[in-house]
Amino acid sequence: FQIEMSKGYGMNEWHEDMKRMLMKSGSQDINTVFLFSDTQIAKEAFLEEVSSILNTGEVPNLYANEDRLEITEKCSKGANAVGKNTPAEIFGWYVEQCRKNLHIVICMSPIGSAFRNRLRSFPSLVNCCTIDWFHEWPADALSAVANQFLSKDKDLDFDDTIRTNVTKIMVQAQQSVFSLSEKFLAEAKRHFYVTPTSYLELINSFISTLKERRQIVQKGKWRYDTGLDKINDAKEQVSALQIELNDLEPVLEKAAQETGEMRERVEAQQAGAVEKKAVVEEEEAKANVQKANAAAIKADCEKDLAAALPAYEAALEALSKLSKGDVGEVRGMKTPPAGV
Repeated sequence: FQIEMSKGYGMNEWHEDMKRMLMKSGSQDINTVFLFSDTQIAKEAFLEEVSSILNTGEVPNLYANEDRLEITEKCSKGANAVGKNTPAEIFGWYVEQCRKNLHIVICMSPIGSAFRNRLRSFPSLVNCCTIDWFHEWPADALSAVANQFLSKDKDLDFDDTIRTNVTKIMVQAQQSVFSLSEKFLAEAKRHFYVTPTSYLELINSFISTLKERRQIVQKGKWRYDTGLDKINDAKEQVSALQIELNDLEPVLEKAAQETGEMRERVEAQQAGAVEKKAVVEEEEAKANVQKANAAAIKADCEKDLAAALPAYEAALEALSKLSKGDVGEVRGMKTPPAGV
């Protein structure tokens, strides 16, 4: 039996767990092991009540009246069989059953002063318990544990030789720490505790670091392989382009030759065009001179026209004033004057 620690775990939850555990071992006559570690001691009252169970088999003031009635009901048959009939006797028989069936295993680390202080505060931890001191593991045990961890992890993919060598290194590292801790105690008079947990952390750290480094190496290898593939692809493309270029070289030479010939023709035609341009410019100059003369003649004509227009308009006006009689008179003249 173990308690399940949570953020809001307090005395009420602790008492409920204690009731459930004691009822299981006392009223149901079931052998129960209560495993309690120092990491679960959220309050020193927990350890105080465990000490009370070690001393008397019960926790003071744990049961309410209804709990006692339930205990009396469940245990009356077994208690009556041994001559226990009153409620007090039945409860006493229940406590004896708890003492007989309940076994408490307390796990504590000797590091620091907390262990010493708790032993002084709760003497039943010494008087009512058998203390099992876990000493340092021998080399065979260290080797067996390391080999077990390295063998069960299939991702490591070690062969026997590598696994054996890695195991030897781990054992040597742990034993060297043992030696250094003894030297530290002799020189500095201070304890440095090397527990099995530290050895397990060493193994787990090695496994996790190895996997991490393998991932980095595999990623680098993948990038290297990808780069090589791309280089090979580029080399093939360059080779194909070189072949294509070689095939196109005669065509390019022919095109270059034709381009040269065409350039010569263009240059020759350009020279003829320049000559024609000079002739055209000369003709244009002559035409411009003729244009200027024509403009002068036009100006003179416009000037003479402007001078003749008044006389023309006066003649038109006089003509409009002539009557039929005037025409007849003129026709009747045998010798008209010069003006007529």
